[in-house]
Order: sequence, then structure tokens, then C-alpha cells
Amino acid sequence: MKQNNSKELHREAMKYAQDAIVADAKGGKTAAFTLYEQAFALEKEAANLFILSFEKEPTRSVLFRSAASLAMNCKQYDEAKRMIHLGLAGNAPDEIVNELLQLSKQIDKAVKNAQSVSEKVKKTKPQHFWVKGILKSADAQTRKMTLVSEDSKPSVVLVPQGLSAIVRDYWEQNMSVCIVKHGKQFTLVEIDKIFMQKTA
Repeated sequence: MKQNNSKELHREAMKYAQDAIVADAKGGKTAAFTLYEQAFALEKEAANLFILSFEKEPTRSVLFRSAASLAMNCKQYDEAKRMIHLGLAGNAPDEIVNELLQLSKQIDKAVKNAQSVSEKVKKTKPQHFWVKGILKSADAQTRKMTLVSEDSKPSVVLVPQGLSAIVRDYWEQNMSVCIVKHGKQFTLVEIDKIFMQKTA
């Protein structure tokens, strides 16, 4: 009964995996991802039916290898590693052991790449912060102004629009401004009038 259930689950998993390959080839990344998730869930269930059947080789290790590969395709890296460990825990043939170890290296590389991309996104993500200072100069043509902060450090800030109004209303006043930093560029977002006071 277990063998029949496993075959049925595996067959259904492979159908979803094939549909995922087709969807991916057509540019349907989101659809392919969802199909791989469904395929993995079924293949994991099929493999788990043999989790303690160490004598059922190579069926047992092949199913766990397949489940690990599907988990990697839908970026479930922890689950992929778990499937590999379970596959290696049995009496898998040398060929399957080598394939599981190779797959483990591929997952490690994928995780490293994902972390690298995450760090790059984090570094390039715009950062908002408030600065108190005095507006000392402005250029209407370039829409840039110089803000001298409380620690006497000047910052050149890009003003999206309305520079003339800012120059007229806030010139050489103490002010608190919200600035967004994107890379090396500073852009004015908001001036908080609550903190404005006339300088002596």
C-alpha cells in the first residue's frame, strides 16, 4: 500500500514539476515557483513514507534527492538540506550519495548568492533621517542647497521642487529637515516647521 501511495504521489509531483518547467520557459516565473512548491510538497510526502525503510534502496534515497532538488527550485533551502540529510542517513548507493553531496554544494552556493543579493539591496535601499541645521546657500538652476548641520558639517541636498519658496521662507533659519539618502545623493523630503526658530 505504501509503495502504491508513494508512486502515485511521485507521479503527481513530477507532473507539477514538468508544468513548472514549461511555465518557466514561457516566462511565468511566479507560476513556475508555485508549481515547484506543489511538486515539492508531494515529493516530500512520498519520500517520508520511506523515512525508516532503510532497506528500500535506491527508492528511498532517490525520492529524497528528488524532493531536495524540488525544494531548491522553490528556494526552500532549509528543507532542501533536510531532505539531503535524510537521504544520506540511509544506505544510498554511491552514485546517489555523490549526487546528494553535489546538490548540497549547489544549495550552499544558492544560499550565499541570495545573502549577497540581500546585502546589496539593503545597502542601496534609500535611508531617511532627520538633520537639524541652517540653510546657507542655494542654486535655483541645479535645485541644490547647502545645509550646515549643528556639527558645522555642510551637506549638499537636492530639492525636488519649490526651491524658491524654501529659500524665501527658511533662509538662514534653524530648521529640522528630513533627508533621504540614496547612494551618495541626498534629497530633501520634508521640513519640520515645529523646530524652526529665528537665529539671533
